[in-house]
Amino acid sequence: ATLDDVVKKLDKLDKLLDKLDKLDKLDKLQEKLLKAQEKMIYTLSKFPEGFTRKAIEKALTKLGFEKVEAMEAEVKIPGSEKIVDFFAIGEKNNEKWEFYIEVKTTVYPEDIKDFSEAIKKAKKENVVIQGILSGVNFKKNLKSQALKKGLWIMYPSGNALKIETSEINGKTK
Repeated sequence: ATLDDVVKKLDKLDKLLDKLDKLDKLDKLQEKLLKAQEKMIYTLSKFPEGFTRKAIEKALTKLGFEKVEAMEAEVKIPGSEKIVDFFAIGEKNNEKWEFYIEVKTTVYPEDIKDFSEAIKKAKKENVVIQGILSGVNFKKNLKSQALKKGLWIMYPSGNALKIETSEINGKTK
């Protein structure tokens, strides 16, 4: 091999080493991006719960409830095996209310069916029981479907949560 051949091979080797260095930098960048993505996914997964916990008392107070207390707790709906993410209590027109709140990032038809059936079974003496389905994303027509099943719904609206109630026999239940 001539000196020129050796120099050409060394140039190719240098270029390959540069490419390897760039690939190594890309691997490190990809690793950082994956960690950032994992952190974002974790944060988003906590978003609905945290947003609801902070907003539920305010939303119920706006509806005229007094002595409202909300808590993040895995609570079983009375008469059901269904466990919800949040529980709240309040009073309105001298009636005691309990709110069982299911939180979803995306709401699907089966969520409405399962939750509304569990709430319908719930009975407690001298207490009005109400289910609230909170979701970041309600699929097409599911808000009205949930309301028709007697559930209340909560969803992001600007910097707050909007709450919509179902009415039965002209009375907000």
